[in-house]
Amino acid sequence: MINHPLSQLVLARLREFIREPAAIFWVYGFPLLMALALGLAFRSKPMQQTIRVDLETVGKDAQSNIDQIVAALASNDRFVVQRSDSEVWKKRLRTGRIDLVVIPEDRTSGAKTSFVFDGTRPGSLLARDAVNEAIQRFAGREDKIEVGDVPFSEPGGRYIDFLIPGLLGMSLMGGGLWGVGFAIVDMRIRKLLKRFLATPMKRSHF
Repeated sequence: MINHPLSQLVLARLREFIREPAAIFWVYGFPLLMALALGLAFRSKPMQQTIRVDLETVGKDAQSNIDQIVAALASNDRFVVQRSDSEVWKKRLRTGRIDLVVIPEDRTSGAKTSFVFDGTRPGSLLARDAVNEAIQRFAGREDKIEVGDVPFSEPGGRYIDFLIPGLLGMSLMGGGLWGVGFAIVDMRIRKLLKRFLATPMKRSHF
């Protein structure tokens, strides 16, 4: 069987592949490294979103309200609070460096506390609700209905669980396309097809 033309073709293709270190890396090494990197990046661990908040610096008449807001947000590690003026926080909010701006004693709207956020960004909407919840709870608000959190974790529900099969499927389709069509074109360019025709190989074997 080893002298069969089909076996010899397979051996020739294997030898040609082994003699190309770059091909070995991109076919076997790179997908393994990508799978390892994605596995580390999306490993199962509890995630806590950090909410970046800018607190506008205002006059001394609103100092008590500012202290209350700072105390409410400082009690939770997920909030990163920084004080800045209007020119600074507008630039930071526009460039996405912060999620929310808190304005104590807003004279424009007349509210005791106002939130400035980008409504087109889901992170800003979540930040607005989280900061408002923290401030209201610090002010003494209580929940009338007691609720609990139930973590859910099942095999196949992670992001990497459907990303890796997709990468494998794409690699198989790409290998089927380039491993056949490109190989035949490359053989023709290097005039290997003419050499194969000079051997006892049948065209059906090829």
